[in-house]
Amino acid sequence: MNRQRNIFLTGYRTCGKTSVGRIVAEQTNLIFVDTDELVEKKAEKTISEIFKEQGEQGFRKIESNAVTESCSGNGKLVALGGGAILSQSNAEKIKNSGLVILLKASPETIKQRLLLDLQKNKQQRPGLTGDGLVNEIERVLSSRAESYERLSDFEIETDSLSVEEVAGKVIKIMEANGFEKI
Repeated sequence: MNRQRNIFLTGYRTCGKTSVGRIVAEQTNLIFVDTDELVEKKAEKTISEIFKEQGEQGFRKIESNAVTESCSGNGKLVALGGGAILSQSNAEKIKNSGLVILLKASPETIKQRLLLDLQKNKQQRPGLTGDGLVNEIERVLSSRAESYERLSDFEIETDSLSVEEVAGKVIKIMEANGFEKI
């Protein structure tokens, strides 16, 4: 296994970063890190609670520390929070620490996945714009598009793929770039 670099999954919420990351890490013996989980562990609060108490700026500060920690060392598969790449400092650390794969989905697919999460009573992330669901998705995707594109080495469209199929594509990208399955 090429342990000289890390693998980072980025993209908007519900594009599969955590689910795909867990599968890929298990199949490749990489250490799995989810920066959102790391933020909650360090703060001893949910992301919703952090937003409520400290606002987005407070959350982003904690998130930056989680990104810094995730970039240290090698042999990790890191699922980044959707907005982690917005900080230039974070983006530089990520880019210097490994290969970045963008998981993408259409606004309609993201909406359907978010609604499904709500039906399953999964913890919902705080809104970022105060707009309705579809407007927020389109607005945030549009505002992040350039950052995602600039940082990413590869992109995978996830709309019509299962989590397992996306994981397979990630592994193929890794293998083509010197990461071998054990």
